[in-house]
Amino acid sequence: MEPIIKIKNLTVIYEKGAQSEVRALDNVSFEIYPEEYIIFFGPSGCGKSTLLYVIAGIERQIEKNGEIWVKDRNLVEFSKEDLVNFHRKEIGMIFQAYNLIPTLDVLNNVALPLIFSGAPKTEREQKAKALISRFDISAQAERLPQLLSGGQQQRVGIARALVTNPDIILADEPVGNLDSQSALTVLQTLRKLNKEDKKTLILVTHEAQYLTQADRIFYMKDGKIIRIEKQKSEPYSIKHPEEEKKEAPLLLPAALTVSSRKKINTSALLDYFGQQFNVEEILRFEDILDKFISQKLSQREFEILLDKPFKDGGLGVYHQTAKKLAREIEKILQLSNALKKDLEEKKELSFEIEKIAIWLLDEYAGKILSLQEERIEDGILKRIKKEYGRKDFENFLDRPTKNGGAGLNWRTAKNLAAKLEVIIQ
Repeated sequence: MEPIIKIKNLTVIYEKGAQSEVRALDNVSFEIYPEEYIIFFGPSGCGKSTLLYVIAGIERQIEKNGEIWVKDRNLVEFSKEDLVNFHRKEIGMIFQAYNLIPTLDVLNNVALPLIFSGAPKTEREQKAKALISRFDISAQAERLPQLLSGGQQQRVGIARALVTNPDIILADEPVGNLDSQSALTVLQTLRKLNKEDKKTLILVTHEAQYLTQADRIFYMKDGKIIRIEKQKSEPYSIKHPEEEKKEAPLLLPAALTVSSRKKINTSALLDYFGQQFNVEEILRFEDILDKFISQKLSQREFEILLDKPFKDGGLGVYHQTAKKLAREIEKILQLSNALKKDLEEKKELSFEIEKIAIWLLDEYAGKILSLQEERIEDGILKRIKKEYGRKDFENFLDRPTKNGGAGLNWRTAKNLAAKLEVIIQ
């Protein structure tokens, strides 16, 4: 079978030659085949969304020698007109933020791509109505997006992505803004698009609990694909919680069931510790971590389980690594819970920011000037308030103090930004 997507020697560099240069993608090559379900997985800032937008033809800052073949055509050679036609016919995009037009009702949001394609009104309405009926949002057809729930808005986004009947669906963190039950509904819909509609599906996520849905997982870090893993068995089916009660248990991994447990950014945590686990190991780690968070395990029991061989129900990491993980996760939970409480109660955050800064800089004691510490605390506050994204925070740490930054070297800035992500929800 010939690949539907083929990437060769792909590199994307932002602000090339500047001190703030970022290598978003670094010499990436791979192939994707028709009707595959692929997940790009990794922590924030690893390049997975950039890669998705390259395939979509949206990201055009491609270094020489890079090739992006989609259905036997090299997007690098496309004119602007070629790209417009490509978007209209070949690719359906689903976004985390939905990207619906607020002044258009549901029906017209779904039909919008057909307007740009020049389809007559009767055809647009017929296709849009069929899709909103399929995704159970017909009752909302005349409503504006802001009157819908998050799950309903995302189903509108999926319908819109399908209205031109593309072969390839690209989904960028499609359930990132949804509650657990709405997320399950959307994931179920995506799985059906892949299995029943035979769509090639590429999903971007940093949530490990969704990995079981894919045929293959592309693990990413620092702009590179560090590992490609094929599922050993059929991906888990997705069912609503009420359906779960009627059937045998564990159709879903525990991390996918509706839960009120305190979450830790697992992907960022593993990235921070430099661990490279496969799907089974990530799910086992999350299960053990969940028991520790819910206080079903003491710190010592948590450490023992991390050290115990995988075949015996543990994770099988080296005992010194297990000890470090257990100790550090305990500290992370304390900081994260305290921060969450202060945010919920709308308290002044200076005390928690100071504690986070001390934890963040524990390896750099005596090496950081007081001005740098002050700047770092300011940057932490902006990151927590989401005034900075992860890359903004990293660039701020790397920027010279004379230019308003924290004046750290790029490697230290990168490490500290990755570390802070562990407690950012």
